[in-house]
Amino acid sequence: MPSCVNCNRKLSWIEVFKQTMLVKRDPLRCPNCKQQLFFTAKSKKKLFLVTAIVPILFVILTSFQIPTTISVITLIVYALLVVLAVPFLVEVTNKDEALF
Repeated sequence: MPSCVNCNRKLSWIEVFKQTMLVKRDPLRCPNCKQQLFFTAKSKKKLFLVTAIVPILFVILTSFQIPTTISVITLIVYALLVVLAVPFLVEVTNKDEALF
């Protein structure tokens, strides 16, 4: 789990999860010192790659003519694992970094 850059407090899973699932992204704030925290460019790339695997996985399952029920179950399990693991992949910094 990421820690605050300023006070070194570990952020909770739920705090990071909420921030990753929001469309309108206000900066994440440390509950302890109120410091604004931003995802690092490396974290943004990791999150993009992990979520980009879903359509690729769909194409692979379809091209190998895997039965629909197995494909759907596989995609649902992968999506759940991604949702649960995303907060562990995040790193934070005190300044906003561009993706590229």
